[in-house]
Amino acid sequence: MMYREFELDGKHITVKLLNEMNAYLKQVATTCNLKNRLSTYCISHTFITSVKLANMLGNILNLIRN
Repeated sequence: MMYREFELDGKHITVKLLNEMNAYLKQVATTCNLKNRLSTYCISHTFITSVKLANMLGNILNLIRN
């Protein structure tokens, strides 16, 4: 595995490189018989969309309650 190590705010952090993570996600997709290709790009957009939808739902519920 390829890692990049760096220090942030005095803490030592080790991170997998994106190409290694994308290879791992490809294995996960194959194992789960997923038709769509998984990548860190796809995963980050899915996460952001989920957060935005959750915030929108919370705002709508607050409007309905008031």
